[in-house]
Amino acid sequence: AGLGYRPMFARKQTLSMTRRFLNRIMFEQDEVSGDDLLVRLNAEDYRSEHIVKILKCEEGARFKGGIIDMGMTNDARIVGINYDAVKGDEGRGSQRSKVVAKAEAKAKAVTKSLYRSDDSSSIDEEPFMTLSLGPRSALQTNVAVPPVDLIMACPRPLRLERLLPVVTSIGVRNVAIVGAEKVEKGFFGSHLFRRPAALRLCLEEGLSQTCTDYHAPRVVIERSLFKFLGSVHPVPDDSSNNNVEVAQPTSPLDALFPPNECLRIIAHPPIPSDSGSNGSGSNGSSSSSSRLDLQALGSRRMLEIPPPPTGANRVVVAVGPE
Repeated sequence: AGLGYRPMFARKQTLSMTRRFLNRIMFEQDEVSGDDLLVRLNAEDYRSEHIVKILKCEEGARFKGGIIDMGMTNDARIVGINYDAVKGDEGRGSQRSKVVAKAEAKAKAVTKSLYRSDDSSSIDEEPFMTLSLGPRSALQTNVAVPPVDLIMACPRPLRLERLLPVVTSIGVRNVAIVGAEKVEKGFFGSHLFRRPAALRLCLEEGLSQTCTDYHAPRVVIERSLFKFLGSVHPVPDDSSNNNVEVAQPTSPLDALFPPNECLRIIAHPPIPSDSGSNGSGSNGSSSSSSRLDLQALGSRRMLEIPPPPTGANRVVVAVGPE
């Protein structure tokens, strides 16, 4: 056996562990209907499979559930399970399962039900499982929004798909995915950016793991880092005939993370190029590091960072692609 050899059974096990265990079953708001917050799932939905095969729940059992950006409960109940809906497809069950599995692998996403509260065409269809999250007033809504924001240089698509659930489970209010010098333009062609439902599913997975929060982070995508920081344009000055470069009054960075409300932290290791005078390069022009004012920030550990200024109740952490 060589150093790079991996048995076939271990490879299959690694692929099957991509989808993590669900500590809380999460639903979208458009999947819930009625005063009892009813949810209807088909047999191919990954959540109904988890309830039956992993939790091994039967009709009337209780489980932990939640609605994204709405609330959560520890007293969700299984109203009914219609096994006849599965038995009716026995003749084509094997072929249908192959088609579903092939579609999942191609789309790189798990299967979800098509039942929606605003879709009248699917009301007559018999669901496999009906769930109730209880009355709306019984939902736990006293969980505070995380006071931490993240600015992240866009990583490789596969790594981003793995990072988003982790970031969501840790607890982040806003996630800004931006371009950088070492970020390839092709990274923004990921299926997560082309299919918002796939990106939303990563956030849902993170909330299912953490089990203590129901707030999905807001994701902002900006391909240009300089546009995100606030581009510089020549504007005529009334005092002279020369054009003076002034920054835009409000950049996307300041709009999302106001300086008077946020403590901004850059996870940037000290490098020799940051020690130059006034942050300028060899040709005397201002570099991108001077725009971020790295020299003024200095080199400090997280525990050495001073407390936020008066009125600042949020922390923004910027992380590079490496």
